[in-house]
Amino acid sequence: MTGVVVVTHGEAGKALLATVEGILGPQQAAAAYALSPGMGLEDLTAPLKAVVEANGADGTLILTDLFGGTPCNAGLSLCADPRVEVVAGVSLPVLIEALSLRGSLPLPELALAVVDRGREGLVAASALLRQRK
Repeated sequence: MTGVVVVTHGEAGKALLATVEGILGPQQAAAAYALSPGMGLEDLTAPLKAVVEANGADGTLILTDLFGGTPCNAGLSLCADPRVEVVAGVSLPVLIEALSLRGSLPLPELALAVVDRGREGLVAASALLRQRK
């Protein structure tokens, strides 16, 4: 099973994972890491590398909050390994999609599927409602 790791500035990723587990139930091979004040790239890279090794051939999808931020850069530092995919812009719909599809799609396709879900999940809801009136 493909591992899924959420890496964010602060505790947002841990809260997202806890919320998704409240919806889908407990998840195996899923984790969240927080970049806290005073931490640097190496503080995230080491645990991410250990997770990738633990997931082995099934691979690891790393979901981060902000493209170009330290959590994303930590994931990208591992991309020479074909067992790693990194997607920036994690959200509740993206994480639900990742955990729901990870058993049925190869890692590269899973990364693309969650990006599509992220795009679909971003909706100007009030404008859509006004258009329907």
